[in-house]
Amino acid sequence: MKSICLPRLVSIAASAILFASTSAAIAQSNASDDDKKFVEAALKGGQDGKVILPGDSAGSVLVHNVAHIGDEDDFMPPPDNKDKIPPLTKDQIGLIRAWIDQGAK
Repeated sequence: MKSICLPRLVSIAASAILFASTSAAIAQSNASDDDKKFVEAALKGGQDGKVILPGDSAGSVLVHNVAHIGDEDDFMPPPDNKDKIPPLTKDQIGLIRAWIDQGAK
Protein backbone atom coordinates (compact mmCIF):
# COMPACT_ATOMS: atom_id res chain seq x y z
CA MET A 1 0.00 0.00 0.00
CA LYS A 2 1.26 3.46 -0.84
CA SER A 3 1.65 5.96 1.94
CA ILE A 4 2.41 9.63 2.36
CA CYS A 5 3.70 11.48 5.39
CA LEU A 6 1.48 11.47 8.48
CA PRO A 7 0.95 15.25 8.78
CA ARG A 8 -0.34 15.42 5.19
CA LEU A 9 -2.71 12.50 5.75
CA VAL A 10 -4.02 14.03 8.96
CA SER A 11 -4.70 17.27 7.10
CA ILE A 12 -6.38 15.38 4.28
CA ALA A 13 -8.54 13.45 6.74
CA ALA A 14 -9.49 16.61 8.60
CA SER A 15 -10.34 18.32 5.34
CA ALA A 16 -12.32 15.34 4.14
CA ILE A 17 -14.34 15.30 7.38
CA LEU A 18 -14.92 19.05 7.07
CA PHE A 19 -16.03 18.78 3.46
CA ALA A 20 -18.19 15.72 4.14
CA SER A 21 -19.96 17.14 7.17
CA THR A 22 -20.76 20.65 5.98
CA SER A 23 -22.17 22.22 2.86
CA ALA A 24 -19.67 22.98 0.13
CA ALA A 25 -20.02 26.73 0.65
CA ILE A 26 -19.39 26.53 4.40
CA ALA A 27 -16.52 24.12 3.91
CA GLN A 28 -14.88 26.36 1.34
CA SER A 29 -15.12 29.37 3.65
CA ASN A 30 -13.84 27.50 6.73
CA ALA A 31 -11.13 25.34 5.21
CA SER A 32 -7.68 26.84 5.39
CA ASP A 33 -5.70 27.32 2.20
CA ASP A 34 -3.38 24.52 3.33
CA ASP A 35 -6.31 22.13 3.82
CA LYS A 36 -7.60 22.93 0.35
CA LYS A 37 -4.14 22.35 -1.13
CA PHE A 38 -3.80 18.99 0.65
CA VAL A 39 -7.16 17.80 -0.65
CA GLU A 40 -6.34 19.02 -4.16
CA ALA A 41 -2.99 17.21 -4.04
CA ALA A 42 -4.61 14.01 -2.77
CA LEU A 43 -7.15 14.14 -5.58
CA LYS A 44 -4.54 14.94 -8.21
CA GLY A 45 -2.06 12.34 -7.05
CA GLY A 46 1.67 12.42 -7.24
CA GLN A 47 4.68 10.19 -7.42
CA ASP A 48 2.98 7.58 -5.20
CA GLY A 49 -0.40 7.86 -6.93
CA LYS A 50 -3.73 9.18 -5.75
CA VAL A 51 -4.65 9.03 -2.07
CA ILE A 52 -8.33 9.69 -2.80
CA LEU A 53 -10.16 7.99 -5.66
CA PRO A 54 -13.41 9.95 -6.16
CA GLY A 55 -16.36 7.56 -6.21
CA ASP A 56 -14.28 4.68 -4.80
CA SER A 57 -13.74 4.91 -1.05
CA ALA A 58 -12.93 1.19 -0.86
CA GLY A 59 -9.99 1.72 -3.21
CA SER A 60 -8.77 4.97 -1.63
CA VAL A 61 -5.52 4.81 0.32
CA LEU A 62 -6.83 7.47 2.70
CA VAL A 63 -9.70 5.23 3.82
CA HIS A 64 -7.39 2.24 4.28
CA ASN A 65 -5.04 4.31 6.41
CA VAL A 66 -7.65 5.96 8.66
CA ALA A 67 -9.63 2.71 9.03
CA HIS A 68 -6.43 0.87 10.02
CA ILE A 69 -6.68 -1.61 7.16
CA GLY A 70 -3.50 -3.09 5.75
CA ASP A 71 0.06 -2.26 6.75
CA GLU A 72 0.30 -0.94 10.33
CA ASP A 73 3.10 1.38 9.22
CA ASP A 74 0.53 3.28 7.16
CA PHE A 75 -2.15 3.60 9.87
CA MET A 76 -3.30 7.12 10.55
CA PRO A 77 -2.88 8.12 13.22
CA PRO A 78 -0.31 5.51 14.19
CA PRO A 79 -1.46 3.32 17.10
CA ASP A 80 1.34 4.45 19.42
CA ASN A 81 1.71 8.08 18.35
CA LYS A 82 3.48 10.41 20.77
CA ASP A 83 0.57 12.87 20.87
CA LYS A 84 -1.88 10.13 21.92
CA ILE A 85 -4.22 11.00 19.04
CA PRO A 86 -6.99 8.39 19.00
CA PRO A 87 -8.06 6.65 15.80
CA LEU A 88 -10.95 8.18 13.88
CA THR A 89 -14.36 6.99 14.94
CA LYS A 90 -16.52 4.80 12.71
CA ASP A 91 -18.72 7.85 12.13
CA GLN A 92 -15.77 9.99 11.02
CA ILE A 93 -14.54 7.24 8.71
CA GLY A 94 -18.08 6.90 7.39
CA LEU A 95 -18.19 10.62 6.59
CA ILE A 96 -14.90 10.37 4.72
CA ARG A 97 -16.13 7.30 2.82
CA ALA A 98 -19.41 9.01 1.92
CA TRP A 99 -17.57 12.16 0.79
CA ILE A 100 -15.28 10.09 -1.43
CA ASP A 101 -18.11 7.90 -2.77
CA GLN A 102 -20.04 11.05 -3.69
CA GLY A 103 -17.15 12.33 -5.78
CA ALA A 104 -14.94 14.04 -3.15
CA LYS A 105 -16.17 17.53 -4.04
